[in-house]
Parts: sequence; C-alpha cells; structure tokens
Amino acid sequence: MRKMGIKTYQRDEFIKLLGIDERTLRYYEEFGLLKGTKKRGRRIYGESDLALLNFLKDLKCVGLSYSEIKKFARVGEISRMKSEKEMLKLCSLLEGTLEKIESKIEELKILKENFLDLKQELGDFETFDLPRFSSPQIQIYTL
Repeated sequence: MRKMGIKTYQRDEFIKLLGIDERTLRYYEEFGLLKGTKKRGRRIYGESDLALLNFLKDLKCVGLSYSEIKKFARVGEISRMKSEKEMLKLCSLLEGTLEKIESKIEELKILKENFLDLKQELGDFETFDLPRFSSPQIQIYTL
C-alpha cells in the first residue's frame, strides 16, 4: 500500500516481511518497542517501523534482553533530541553490545571447532568410540 509516496504495510504483510509470527509482533507492541498507526480499525506499519524491527531482531539475535532492546528502540528519539547526555548513554550501550557480539563470536568459533572435531571423528568409524559421545567433553555442545 502506498500513500503519498510512503510505503505502508498491513499487519499480515508486515509479519511476512519480517519473518515473525503474530504473537511476536503483538509482544513488541505491548512492550512498547513498536507502535504502528491505526487507520480505519487496522494497524498500518511504515518503512521506519520495518527498519526498526529488523534492527531490534538483530539485537535479539545477539542475545540482548527486551529491556536492553527497548533502550535501542529510542535511537530515533535520541538522534532527534541531540542531547549530549543521551548520546553518551547510547554510545555506552553500543559499546556493551559490541562486547557481547565479540564474546558470542568467540563462543561460536569454539563451538565450530568442537563440531568439526566431532565430525572428523564420526567420519572415521573404525576409531570412533561411542561411549565417549556422552562424556563431559561432548556436553559443551549443549546450548
């Protein structure tokens, strides 16, 4: 749907574009992360809503809590206010998030190496020791 050159999305289309379910969208709305606009009894979302929710999904993927994600949802408000104090808070929040991302990357690298080692062992059926599969060493694969 286009109105005055601005692309808008109805709820079903918006959900499909984001790859989320109805419940998740409702949760984001109830938590105050997303508002949308109500027109003629239907909720309509714009390009800015789409960009924001994609960004918030990325933050969730990193492992941030909804409380932490909510702070990032204010990015647009902060950039309009141009308050130095708020900008410093945002920079600090970004720095903490970057540290979490780096930590997650390191964890995933270790996990990848462990899986590659296991795959190599599984490929050599003659030397693969089945009881070892349940050893504490293998338990690191539990997420």
